[in-house]
Amino acid sequence: NDDEKLLLRERLNEVELELRKVLDEHASTTAMYEEQLQSLIIERDALVEQHALQSADK
Repeated sequence: NDDEKLLLRERLNEVELELRKVLDEHASTTAMYEEQLQSLIIERDALVEQHALQSADK
């Protein structure tokens, strides 16, 4: 019974570590996508502004 509890506790620790790793990877990936999205938004805004200025000049 104690051996079984020990094995279950060890497996629980392994699963918790795995879960933490997955959550860290998810957070890292999410941060990367948010940075890329922000960069695209800035690029889009610059293009819209450039187009508006060109249209105003015509």
